[in-house]
Amino acid sequence: MKNKKIIFSIIMTSLLITCGCGNNNSNDKVENNTSISETVKEPYDENEVIDTNDDIDNQNVSYTIKKKSYTKNKISIEYPQISGLDNDVQEKWNKFIEDYTLKNIKELSANDVYEENYEVKTESDKLISILVNTYTNIDGSPYPSSYKRTYNIDLTNGNNVRIKDSGKVAEYVSNLIEGKNYTVDGDNDLKDAFKEYISSTYNANKEELTETINNYDLDVDKELDYDYGYFKGYSYYENGKTILCMNVPHALGDCIEVTMD
Repeated sequence: MKNKKIIFSIIMTSLLITCGCGNNNSNDKVENNTSISETVKEPYDENEVIDTNDDIDNQNVSYTIKKKSYTKNKISIEYPQISGLDNDVQEKWNKFIEDYTLKNIKELSANDVYEENYEVKTESDKLISILVNTYTNIDGSPYPSSYKRTYNIDLTNGNNVRIKDSGKVAEYVSNLIEGKNYTVDGDNDLKDAFKEYISSTYNANKEELTETINNYDLDVDKELDYDYGYFKGYSYYENGKTILCMNVPHALGDCIEVTMD
């Protein structure tokens, strides 16, 4: 199936992606991908999506971020929902996050492992920055994979803050090419391997790396009509710093978080 091939190709390139039914017979039908798709598209009932009411520390803001969960077979997902803004931004993003999350799992089979959770990295009166962590082990794939995506919600206009709009892409590219002014979580071997990866992949070609980073982050204006292979990475914001989530070969961990100084 086209969508499942897309999901498998993302895992192989460490890119993007992201049902609990009360029916005791659901496992008998789960291998039928059509029934899964239909379940996802139907209105959610209390047995399918559970609001756990786990609030994140509000950091003196007027809203809270609550966790919803969705489980079925080997699929286990937690995703955020904003509460307390009562405006178009809240409505837009809650719908987008829920629709986008469930869209990404509708073609999975009963044998596919898919786990997803999130971390709120910035929560202010102007910006919500959320990191989503995903682990998958798709039936038939040679190995499990981990990857990340982000939501950077501008509360003043409802847009997703993309790294290309920061005005700092040229600076970041130069530093990455030159191997300076950034930090990578991990031991020295991983840091050296990442530096070698940047060097061998881009060969000091700033234009190519610039194009790659300019394609980071979701373009929410396209709603759910995404080419999964288009996005090469993501960014988020924490403690005043910009962190790039750069997709790398599986041997390097699928995705590396790079903090730009």
